[in-house]
Amino acid sequence: MKPKILLTTAFLSILMLIALASAFTITSSDSFTALHNYVLPINLTINNSGFEALQNMSITATDILNSTNILSTSASNISAGQVKVYTLNYTIPQYTYAKAYSTTINISGQNMSGNMFSAIKAITITVNESKGLSSSATTIGVSSAAGATKQATFAITNTGNVNLTNIAVTQQTTLNDSDNNIITLSITSDKNLQALKPGDTATI
Repeated sequence: MKPKILLTTAFLSILMLIALASAFTITSSDSFTALHNYVLPINLTINNSGFEALQNMSITATDILNSTNILSTSASNISAGQVKVYTLNYTIPQYTYAKAYSTTINISGQNMSGNMFSAIKAITITVNESKGLSSSATTIGVSSAAGATKQATFAITNTGNVNLTNIAVTQQTTLNDSDNNIITLSITSDKNLQALKPGDTATI
């Protein structure tokens, strides 16, 4: 029985040595905040606590809008026992809705024998609310013959990352023709101005 016990102990020791040969951990903040249409720098501290260098390092992260889409970047090699800070520039797409998103970061590398090792870090990215509305024109000039109807258009766009509601386009000043008759404007929109989504444009 003793030889078997010694063999088992030796086998476990070998496994421990293999595990320690290339072992590393990721340390970073658990949560981040950002605006939409922004590149968020995420600093990752990597500690290679093994006694083998790792090469062909890569950093991947799941896209907050589509978990099947993987964002990736290459990173420099890390020596045995070295602590290194990597930066992942994480793009928050324009018009990303304001809320908290969960994503997973994975760092992987190869030892000199070609074996792959990796570590995973889960983080939360909170996209803050940002409201914005732009117009394609600030002034519109219209000329028309007496009794005729003339149409002019311009566009408004929701440039923020939240739905805009109860948008009102109104006539602010009284318009008169050359005979001092009051001109009344008829204002319509091709979109529902009670709920204009992020990135949507309405033609007025």
